[in-house]
Amino acid sequence: TIAVSNVILDFDNHFLSQANKTTFPLGSFNGVTVNAGLSGISMVANEGGISNISGCGILFLGAVDTLKLEGLTIKSCGSDGRQSDTNFNFDGGIEFNNRTIASNVLISKLRVLNNKNVGIFSSQCINYLIEDTIIDGTIAGGTGPSVGTVTVPYFGRELKFTGNRTFTDWT
Repeated sequence: TIAVSNVILDFDNHFLSQANKTTFPLGSFNGVTVNAGLSGISMVANEGGISNISGCGILFLGAVDTLKLEGLTIKSCGSDGRQSDTNFNFDGGIEFNNRTIASNVLISKLRVLNNKNVGIFSSQCINYLIEDTIIDGTIAGGTGPSVGTVTVPYFGRELKFTGNRTFTDWT
């Protein structure tokens, strides 16, 4: 659990995994839980991330400001037993739960692969950019979009904006 602001978790060449993966309702455990009201949270990796967790790979419990998720692999998280509970909490890759208001969020170069129920779930995000991210193989429902980037020159600088969204088949 991350309970303070201005934290960098570097997963480079390491995976956070659950040794004996249990299934809901016997137990559902999250990989990284971020408490509400924090800012300056970064989780980065060149190779590494979170895998084989029975709950969410990353769960945000409330408002968060200035969040960076870059280069992580989030794979094989979630359980067969719980798609959603009465509070719309999901098992799967990354969840900004239904009470989370996230602002200034950058999700870049993530690989969200073969998770149960949800790849990335968010309800209320402001200034939210997903770029060069692969969301694939989510079991139960469709996968999220792959979002491209458009670079625009502006007074000698390059500004990046979200581009086309490409959806895979939901079959």
